Amino acid sequence: MPRLSIPVLVAGAALSLAVLTAAPASAVQRTLTIQQIQDTTLVNHFVEGSTDTITTTGVITASDTRRVFGIVLQDPAGGPFSGIYVVGEFNMFVDSSYARGDLITVTGRVTEFQGLTQIVPSVGFAGTNSGNPKLTKIGTAPVPAPIALASFGQIAELAAYQFTEQYEGVLVSIDNIRAVRNLFPETWLGVDNDVPTSTDTVRVDGFTLCDPVRVNAPAAGVVATSVTGVGGHSLPRGYGINLRNVNDMVVPSPPALLNAWATSNTNIRLLFDRPLDPATAEDETKYSRVTTLGAIDFATVVGGTNSQVVDLTTSFDPQIPGEPELLRASAIKSALGVAMPAPADQAFRAGITPIQQVQTNAAEDTSQYVFQQVTVRGIVHARDGGLYYIQDGTGTNPSSGMALFNPITILQEGDDVTVSGTVIEFGSLSQLTEYSGLNYQVLNAAGVAKYTPVVVSPGAIGALTGSEPFPGERYEAMFVEMQNVTVVQDSLPNGQFLVQGGGGAGDTVRVDDTMFRQDHLFGYGANFNTTVPSLRGLVNDSFGQYTVNPRDSADAVIQDVVGVEPGAGGLDFAIRGITPTPVSFARGGSAIVNFTMPAAGRATLRVYDVAGRLVSTPLSNVEYAAGPQAIALDARNLGNGRLGSGIFFVQLQLGNRLATAKLVVTD
Repeated sequence: MPRLSIPVLVAGAALSLAVLTAAPASAVQRTLTIQQIQDTTLVNHFVEGSTDTITTTGVITASDTRRVFGIVLQDPAGGPFSGIYVVGEFNMFVDSSYARGDLITVTGRVTEFQGLTQIVPSVGFAGTNSGNPKLTKIGTAPVPAPIALASFGQIAELAAYQFTEQYEGVLVSIDNIRAVRNLFPETWLGVDNDVPTSTDTVRVDGFTLCDPVRVNAPAAGVVATSVTGVGGHSLPRGYGINLRNVNDMVVPSPPALLNAWATSNTNIRLLFDRPLDPATAEDETKYSRVTTLGAIDFATVVGGTNSQVVDLTTSFDPQIPGEPELLRASAIKSALGVAMPAPADQAFRAGITPIQQVQTNAAEDTSQYVFQQVTVRGIVHARDGGLYYIQDGTGTNPSSGMALFNPITILQEGDDVTVSGTVIEFGSLSQLTEYSGLNYQVLNAAGVAKYTPVVVSPGAIGALTGSEPFPGERYEAMFVEMQNVTVVQDSLPNGQFLVQGGGGAGDTVRVDDTMFRQDHLFGYGANFNTTVPSLRGLVNDSFGQYTVNPRDSADAVIQDVVGVEPGAGGLDFAIRGITPTPVSFARGGSAIVNFTMPAAGRATLRVYDVAGRLVSTPLSNVEYAAGPQAIALDARNLGNGRLGSGIFFVQLQLGNRLATAKLVVTD
């Protein structure tokens, strides 16, 4: 997958994560309750926007792992004004292995963003963990019971501040709500079904805080028996209820089969959109393997009461890895007793498919299983932010390595994992096979020995000659080693340099030592004529050109290195991260780009699509001082959010230097 560093921006955007600076020396530290932060009627109310640093305590009730990488805290005692949102630059919920019910202390600053009060970091973002508020787990506590709202006007999207602000960040519930209009596939407006003339519309969001899957909106006219969730506020729609999972919305509708995938050669997992009736869901005769006509031994509902997951066992007739399969489910009932009106099918590749098989395509440089549901198993060899590289062997014709994007939980090098997701291709000329988000992930073992690197010549990877697939395709996402190479060109764009082997001018490949590290092996680029007896790294596609990416200083044995920049990272011109990504500009979202300037200068920001076409220039020739900087990107400087969903590259230019990063946009 191409490695990018792209700056997004916002001139004058009101984003809460906009340029944050360290609190001045006059600022003080205060310890407060959440109510003291939220309730403006209190004498000792804390004023949002103060430079003071605050510490408060609450129990995690929900998380936002999609957009602002935040959590929701609530005082364990519950009640009005007892909840608050906490947001940062990194995925604090996943990366810290937090869970609902964890009791957390948080230290940061209080800001207001689009009507939503939130705690943000006390210092500016600089591509380090200072990009999150300080969080400490001190124990566990029961999640507070939702406040049962007596009227729809208490949480209506256009309700007055004095009525609804008290439920911001607080678990609430409302009964007998009738869907009247869908705003997005997972967001809808409802009214009180007991009051035919009601004009108090309540916005229900099944996207922002939903984990692990989104909750689709019911059809207009359908009545939800109850809706539970976290109160929140966002422009332009105002207040609403944010669901946490499918169990937060009780609708007497039939179950829908959302997905199916293999978890082993003898098991298939099914995911439905709502809790199931165990009697029908565990009847194996209601399922069939349509393509292969293989037997299903028995069915088991996984997860106990209110589960929406079923495991099918195929031990008698095991799946053949990589074989196409179509799973059909019929007459399954929801937990409320409503049966499926017709059979539902889901296609996938059976069993644990070897990565080499995923990578195979004799005709072109794409996977033969692109856009299909596939399950693989491999060992994690490297991590670049949310992108992980796994291998299931050392074979290189085709590659036995691939990339995983956005795993369900954080992984470590040496983890042996089984994962399932949709295979996509990301890149321009030569492309990197990857999973775009995972449906399933299980850790088989930790601390497993990684595969030894495949010894290659630079030209075997770097040459873009002939027709696709190019020679380097067989090495993509694999751990390789080059021996006795020399730097023949330094200071290439994006922190890269060119090394050459013993085969002459054609035996070259680019090396990028900024991929896994912020402090570089060679400073900003390598020195001309540097001898590198051994250089290891992961093969990646960068703007249509394969590169080798060392993970750390242990991946290089270097001779004759001179002029290395002092310090960890120095003042390199680089993008340190974009957050959040994915982001939904169409839903009013914004993203922050954090970067460093080696010296004062004028910067320009451009956004390109995956085909390399310029789609927006949010910033042109704007002066910035030296040091860490941050800019924001939103719908206003991106053409009213009309980028559409997909993958984009944000490119920041300073003179003849470029820094680029990937930005994922959702609807």
